[in-house]
Amino acid sequence: MNHSPHGPEWENVRHFLKFGDAGEITPFYFKGKEYILLNRSAINGSLKPGEPDCGEIIDVETNQPITRVMHNHYFIEAYTANDRCYCFGAAMTPGKWDAHAIYVTSSDDLVNWTTPELVVKHDFYLYNTAATYNGSEYILLYEHNDPKYQPFTFYFLKSKDLKNWERIPDAVFAKDHYAGGPAIYYMPEDRFYYLCWVREFTNPQTGALNYDTSIARSKDLINWEYGKRPVISPDYAHRPDPVNHPDVYEINASDAEFLETPEGLKAYWGGGNQQGVLDWVTGIYKGSLFELFRKFF
Repeated sequence: MNHSPHGPEWENVRHFLKFGDAGEITPFYFKGKEYILLNRSAINGSLKPGEPDCGEIIDVETNQPITRVMHNHYFIEAYTANDRCYCFGAAMTPGKWDAHAIYVTSSDDLVNWTTPELVVKHDFYLYNTAATYNGSEYILLYEHNDPKYQPFTFYFLKSKDLKNWERIPDAVFAKDHYAGGPAIYYMPEDRFYYLCWVREFTNPQTGALNYDTSIARSKDLINWEYGKRPVISPDYAHRPDPVNHPDVYEINASDAEFLETPEGLKAYWGGGNQQGVLDWVTGIYKGSLFELFRKFF
């Protein structure tokens, strides 16, 4: 088998969306069907000027939109539990990505949504979120630029009901290095939390900053073990927009999310250059999420 430039695990790699179509993506199952949530904004070019930021849910089978959710929010993440879909999003000032609060809304049909309720609020800026369940509590991490640490850093909350949240003392990821675009998964097989995140590194050949999806794991969300190699790497030969930007080659593989499907473990991630030239990518791993993650330790 010819391995993908993105890493030996990935097959059937496909580029399917370009900048101006969507921002961050969440794949999810809901009541037996596969969906993706696309973050849309006038800032990333996927909405007209003046339209409010929002999440748009797409039926993967038909490629048709179902609804738009959380108007005037961005960095929206979908999470399913107990036959409901929960969306966590950062509340935005129109025309700016400058959120200080994260809210949650939920639905049992993807059309009718509860009034958003406050999850957490800070004086510093808040960005992406990610959620998982450890068998007794829900865990929510959120990305921020607390000036105590190097941007960006993750804090962690816990909840019994996905509404009332409590900060986990001393649970911090990336105190001393760049991290972004998180996804977190609890694996009951070994009782580890696995955290995928965007690593910034200097390309030794070009001297430029590049980005990949790396991995770390923890049993307590306080002490972290880092993976031996990236989960997804850039394809340096790929041009994300050869018509409009023929000189731009991919240096980024970020914001990865994973979903176990009948065809295999499907990953979604962002390519491009992190400087305005972007496309979105899917790839398949022939195994389970746990089988994938444990390969890196």
